[in-house]
Amino acid sequence: RANNTQRHSFGHGIHIDMEWSGDDVIGKVECPHPPYPAKFSEIKIENKAHETAFKLLNSENAFVRFSAVGMLTALGTDVVEEIVERLLATDHIGYHRDAMEVLHTLMVSKQITSAHAKLLARLLACKVAETRTVIADDFGVFVIYGAETELSAALKDADASVRRYAITALLNLGRASNDKALYSAADLLSGVKRIAESDPSEDVRRVAV
Repeated sequence: RANNTQRHSFGHGIHIDMEWSGDDVIGKVECPHPPYPAKFSEIKIENKAHETAFKLLNSENAFVRFSAVGMLTALGTDVVEEIVERLLATDHIGYHRDAMEVLHTLMVSKQITSAHAKLLARLLACKVAETRTVIADDFGVFVIYGAETELSAALKDADASVRRYAITALLNLGRASNDKALYSAADLLSGVKRIAESDPSEDVRRVAV
């Protein structure tokens, strides 16, 4: 649970699935993800080491991307802002999974802290619902304070999974330390009660209850 592997780990098996050749004893298997390279809005990178790693992360070759994940992780939190910018600039699901692996490694090693909360909170507005869901959950799992306002806004996300994990994140943060959380337990319970009574998703209502 501490490293989020039970629910939202982006393991290397996902990369292999993305590069599946289509040959199988059962029949042809179509890759569900768009092909690389991912498409971006114009993003300039001044740091040459960062630029090299990000170019590799956009490679068609899965093993090259493995290397890029390691390179970016080794660069530490200096690349967090650039990762966020790139995730906001594309809806390529494979790229999101690769880049989120870097962020999760930095969270597990406690390099990403509450000081990065506002930066990470921007991902709650990205185009990919899976990433919005995962980052919402991460705030609670890794106890990252400072994005409670954005998590509260995520309770109205169009995707039920995002709403579900925004609820649990807010409750986990409130439970961990009322002194650091931006909202009191009473405020949180009031909001959760409203969701339990009115959310269109049964799954979200059950979690709220």
